[in-house]
Amino acid sequence: RKGIKNGLEFRATTLERFGRLDVVVSNDVHPAPARRVGEAKAGELREALEALVVTPFRLLTAAAGVFRAQGGGRAIVISSCRDRLPLP
Repeated sequence: RKGIKNGLEFRATTLERFGRLDVVVSNDVHPAPARRVGEAKAGELREALEALVVTPFRLLTAAAGVFRAQGGGRAIVISSCRDRLPLP
């Protein structure tokens, strides 16, 4: 996947460049497989959970300590399983 893989690296880079962290926006997308429930594979579910739940969690976990130390911060989490058009 493109983007941030390591929340701690993101935090360090941001603090080095800007000196503080006021907001984190996690806008993740992972294409949903167009399959019926009985045809879906567990691995596809794991990939989606990693992209849409675990990755934003790591990012926000890394930011939480900075937010606490600064007296606050904001987190915006957006996710989608459709990167183009909705399923029919």
